[in-house]
Parts: sequence; structure tokens; C-alpha cells
Amino acid sequence: MKTKLLSVFFYFIALTSICNAQWTLQAPMVAARGQHGAVTHPNGNIYVWGGFTNSTTFSSMEIYNQATNTWSAGAPIPLPTRGMAFALGQDNMIYSFGGYDGGWLSFVYKYDVTTNTWTSMTPMPIPSWECTASTGPNGSIYVFGGENAMSNLQIFDPVNNTWSVGASLPVAVRMHSAITAPNGKIYIMGGFDGSTAVTNNQIYDPVLNAWSAGAPLPTARNQFGAVLGPDGKIYIIGGKNSGTNNVGPFYNNVDVYDPNTDTWATGTALPVAIGETEAAVVNGGIHLIAGTSGTYLTSNYRMEIAACTSLVVTTTPSTAICIGQNTSLTAIPSGGSPSYTYLWSNGSSSSSINVNPTTTTTYYVTVTDSINCTVLSQPIIISVSPPITLTASSNTAICNGASVQVSAQATGGDGNFTYTWAPNIGSGPGPHTVTPTTTTTYVVTVSDGCGTPASPDTITITVNPLPDVAFGGTNLSGCTPLITCFTDQTTVSSGSVTQWSWNFGDASPVSNVQNPCHTYTAASQYTVTLTATTNAGCSQTSTQTNYVDAHPVSHAAFTFTTVGPTVYFFDNSTSGVSWDWNFGDLTTSTLTDPVHVYTGNGQFTVCHIAPNIYGCSDTVCSVVTITGVGIEENSAAETMHIFPNPAREKFEIRNPKSGIKLIEIYDVAERQLYSQQLKAGSQQQIAVDVSGWKSGIYFVKTLDTDNNQRTMKLIKL
Repeated sequence: MKTKLLSVFFYFIALTSICNAQWTLQAPMVAARGQHGAVTHPNGNIYVWGGFTNSTTFSSMEIYNQATNTWSAGAPIPLPTRGMAFALGQDNMIYSFGGYDGGWLSFVYKYDVTTNTWTSMTPMPIPSWECTASTGPNGSIYVFGGENAMSNLQIFDPVNNTWSVGASLPVAVRMHSAITAPNGKIYIMGGFDGSTAVTNNQIYDPVLNAWSAGAPLPTARNQFGAVLGPDGKIYIIGGKNSGTNNVGPFYNNVDVYDPNTDTWATGTALPVAIGETEAAVVNGGIHLIAGTSGTYLTSNYRMEIAACTSLVVTTTPSTAICIGQNTSLTAIPSGGSPSYTYLWSNGSSSSSINVNPTTTTTYYVTVTDSINCTVLSQPIIISVSPPITLTASSNTAICNGASVQVSAQATGGDGNFTYTWAPNIGSGPGPHTVTPTTTTTYVVTVSDGCGTPASPDTITITVNPLPDVAFGGTNLSGCTPLITCFTDQTTVSSGSVTQWSWNFGDASPVSNVQNPCHTYTAASQYTVTLTATTNAGCSQTSTQTNYVDAHPVSHAAFTFTTVGPTVYFFDNSTSGVSWDWNFGDLTTSTLTDPVHVYTGNGQFTVCHIAPNIYGCSDTVCSVVTITGVGIEENSAAETMHIFPNPAREKFEIRNPKSGIKLIEIYDVAERQLYSQQLKAGSQQQIAVDVSGWKSGIYFVKTLDTDNNQRTMKLIKL
């Protein structure tokens, strides 16, 4: 079973017509085979590889040189295969698709005749054999049908090494042919539908990706040789009716199809019936190579096409145009037998045509002279610059005062782009930095050297307002701890304020409350900052310097000395500027160091308040215990006087009577601070300097001549 194809190429300068053509044997192949691949290369050689005999699948390649009528060996395909599809690409590489070797194959190989090497390409999406392939005018290779994919059209892009899918075949077939005609359409002829050979002539239009039907084959057949002859006609040669390997009946008849008229004619029959064969055209003749007549063959038959070599055509060269432009294509025939008729691949029939393709398009012209000799022109490729496509940067939003970059990038056209911005922010694609103060739409327009229709695009920069940040506060000045409450007074022209950040100026954590209260514990002046953020993410800050004034509090302290019901109070406060005493017995004083006489015994809570210059006061309280009110004190008063008592600088101790011989002074810790012996029977006045003593209570002890001891309290202020 085999893949029927034939790869198509357009390298003919002169065509021939079918006049008295005969088949002759040429040098045979080395190895007999059928279901092989065969492609003519522009270098004039025919390349044959792979194939099958009853028990062997081949990988070997043989190369036929028609000029010398000799065969040589080429590099074998990496994997044995038969019934594969094949085609000559527009890159002059030979492509082999799928096939069979114990199972359906999906591999794709590319053969380079200059290096004699095979290269693996992206595999077929659907493995298949007995499929066919042909190169379309756009350079894609179309793989049709085949076992396991009988209705599928798989399209290979040799440039990008990728696959895509085309419209399904109307009639599912295998073992058929695929020939690209000068009109750019691909003809899928004959084949096997799974039960019998068919006569279908299915015509595929690569431009429209659509199918139509042509005149059916005169004879139902499959696994035949098929080729586009030098005369622009399709030759169907030999073949068979069976779907089984090496089983007939086999055919020797030749049917010739004219794509221009959709008609069939009968060609010169083969000397023998041959199926599972391949055909190729080289140097004005058709070769039918190998196959089987019940036994696999090495045969190489050639049929010369009658001379029309004097008919040639010269055309306008390939060129490039801008989209929307026209160009003129002209065919100038010479030789042959005038007059001439013309058939362009777009259906026009004059010698010159105007075309305005919107995409890159390949054109051909077939010229026929008065004796039906035909010449097919070289391809004329009109490269069309694509439309300009402009991609501008995205719309965005910013806050008032911020900057943003805008840019645009053009593709297509002829590549010579001119960018125009409105409002004018510069030239070229950018990026350009803009700082709009209001929402602004920037329009960028691109043109090129072709005069291609200008392509505009827009970028809108939405400008969101900043908040107008303001705040107030209550209890902004006072004594520590000072509790100050703040009120957000921020406004925004559109949107809303959604976030707040307060810095109270005392190194405390920020607050995110809209209207916070804060306690200042240390005396100082504090700078307060509020940052407000809108729902659009725009932030602004307001700062009020020395906004809060927290005053210090004085430190109240006192000591006291109790002498009977009399208590001597001593102020030890710091930073106080006035004094408020409450003695705990419903009496008060505003003196600095008051002396208070209690009228009864008991415990009295004495509180001292000492405000500073800010009016920030501290209060301290202490308990005073009074005893002995109304009980006579045993003292030395009758024999000794102390003045003043209390005193700050010195005491004077007077001994009005004789009998005192020793005076000693102790502190409350019973440490002796002073001692003085008196002369018996004498009166004395003694001054004691106490300026260096601490404030407090001291005890004067006397000893008389009778050794009686008495004690008296002294108060040091």
C-alpha cells in the first residue's frame, strides 16, 4: 500500500505539448521497490528513497542524474518507511512525512541535497501513511488524508516548523495524488476509500481553505504515478485497483487533465502495467520509476514531451508594495507560434494585469501559443507590507503632582514610522514622561513611508486630587499628663479620605484612627503631623509645629518636727511658687515653713500643695501624731534658757542660776554634737553655732551639782 503524491515545483522556462510522445527505458535503479518517494530537485536530479518489497521496508536513497543516465547513492532516511507523503519545499529542501513500518508513523524529515543530510522536524499531529503532500503557493506544505487520517488536512509551515489544520476532505481517501496546478489550487485525484478505488477529483483552494469538485478520472485507480507536466497539465500514469500490497489488477493507461478547462485526454500508454509507482519530471520529460506488476521492479521509464522549447515568457520581477497600493504585472512571450493567450493564477486573461493584494501573494501566468504549446512563468511574489498596528501603553491613574511614562509601539507598514503626539509631548515612540494636572487623553498617531493609513491610539491618564489636609485639637496646653484630642478636618474635591496616619511628636507609635486622643506624659512642646490618604491612594501631609504644650508638674515635699503640740513644718518642694497647707484639723496656711500648734492629741493628715508657674501642682500628705497636750514637761527651763528656739544660725544657752555643771547636745540618733562644762556657782551665757546642722530636733541635756539630769528639746530650722 502506498502514499500517492507528487511534489510540485515551478522551475520551467519552456513547456512542451503532447505530440507523438513515447515511453523508453532508462538506466534502472539498483534496488527494486514500490510505495517509495520520488522528488525532482531544481539541480536536475531525481531523489528516490524508502519504499517496500514483499518483506522489506527501505531507508536507502538512490539519486538519478538524467543528463548522464546514471544512479548514485544518497544518505538513507534515518528510519525505514513506505507509503509516506513527500514534497519539495520552496526552500529547495525535500520533506518526507509519516509512512508505515509495522505501524503508522508521524515523523517528519528534511533532506538537504547540498549537504546530503536529513534533519528531524516537528512530527505530524496525526500519524498517517498512504497520505500525499504538495507545496502551496504560500510555501506551506499540505498533507492530505491517508490511513488513520483519511479526511484530515494537516498543514506544515517549514519556516516556523509548526502544524495547523485545514478544511476536511469531502471524500475520505488514501493512496491518492496531490498536485498543485499553475492556478494555485491543489488537485486530490483518485485513491482508495477503504473498499474500492475511486475517480474523485477533489480541488482544494489554499487561499479560501475551501473544496470544490472537478471532472472525475476516466479510470478509477490508486497508487499511480502523478505529475504536473511541463505543459501545465496533470498526468495520471499506471496504478492499480486493489487496496492490497502487490495485488492487481494493474494499469498501463495514461490520463491527462487540463486544469484550465477541467477536461481529460488520453496520453501514450505505458509498455507495461505498473502500480505502487511514482512519477517525476526532469528536463522536459516524465519519468515513471519502479513499482510493481506483480513483482517489484527497478524500471525507469521516460516519456519525452514534444518540443515546444522555443516558447518562453518573461514577466515582471517580484517586488514589494505598501498595503493599499497597486502594481502592474506583465507577461512578454516570445518564440512558439503566435498568437498567444494568457491565464494568470488570479483568473485574469490579459498580458498585463493590475493587482492590489492585501497580503503577500504569489502570481503565475500560463501562456499558450496557437498550436497549444504552453509555458508557465516563474513565480512572481508581491510582498505586501502589512497594515500598521499600534499598541499604546495602558490607561492609568496618578495623583496630582505625580509623573508617569507613556509610550507606543508600531508594527507592520514599511517600518519607517513617524509618531505624532497630541498634546505634543515629543517625538518617537517614547517612553515620554508627562505630569498632567488634570485628566488628559494623549492621542498618538503613526504613519510610515508607504502612506499606509495612519493608525491612532489613545492613552488616558486620570489625575486624582490630593487631599487638603487639616486638623484641629482640644486641650492643647496643660499640665502633664496632658490628654489632647485631635479632629481630622481634611477635605478632598472628589473621592473620599480612607486612611489617616498621626504622628504625635513624642516618639509614640503612629495612630490610624481618624479622630484620636493622645496622652502626653513628658513636659515639652510637640509638633503634630497628619498624613491623609484618599480612596485613590493619593496622600498629603500637614504639620503644625509646637502644636501641643505639655507643662511640667512641681514636686511637693516637706518635713516636720514635733515639739509637744507644736509642729514645725519645712517646705522641700521644687519649682513651687506658692504653698497651700492643710493641717488636718480644719486649719490651713499659705506660709512657706509654717508652725502649727495642735489643741488636742491624735493623728492628723497634713497635705501640702505646691503649684509651679504654670499652675501645675503636686500634692503630698503625711500623718502627724500629737501626744502630751495638757501634761507638764519635766524640763530644765527653771535653770536654763534657750533662745531663739527654733533657730537657724545659732542658739544661745543661758544659765541663770548656779548648780548646772555640764551641758551636752545630741541629735535624734543620740550622737553627741556639743559638750560644755560650767563652773559651779556661776552664771554663764553660751552661744552655739548650728548653721551647719541639719534641720530637725536636737536634745539639750544638763547635769547639776547634785547629779540630777534633765533634757530640753531644741528645733533647728
